[in-house]
Amino acid sequence: MTAVPDDYPEHILYTEKIRIRSDDMNYRNHLGHDTLIVILNSVRMRFFQSYGIDEADVDGFGLIITDLGVVYKSEVFVGDVLVIDVAMADVAQKGCSLLFRVYKENPSMPVAMVNVGICFFDYRDRKTVPLPARVKAINLFRNPD
Repeated sequence: MTAVPDDYPEHILYTEKIRIRSDDMNYRNHLGHDTLIVILNSVRMRFFQSYGIDEADVDGFGLIITDLGVVYKSEVFVGDVLVIDVAMADVAQKGCSLLFRVYKENPSMPVAMVNVGICFFDYRDRKTVPLPARVKAINLFRNPD
């Protein structure tokens, strides 16, 4: 199981805000866990796009999720605005972790900490490949906010 760190890295690489819609609610009338993961997948894609990277084709290779860990902190309801920060950790030869810190904008309240393990895959040869240099380089950037 993927460990979710208690502390979030000092430097944030990307931040996005998302307003929660009624379609995001589950049968208990709060944000469903499955919907949170769908939201984070979209944020991940836009995170890479913000650095000029198409995660489906980085030097001919595609991104694969290797593992996922989530720690929930509070409920989310219709109309809440979530702020989602993205950072990288554990950058290694074959993969890294994307860390998502999710909190409500107003009032600021923690919602979830998420650790997503990723690697890249050569679909022609059916094997993992070294983490592309362009992806490793993202960790050197800092969010200008």
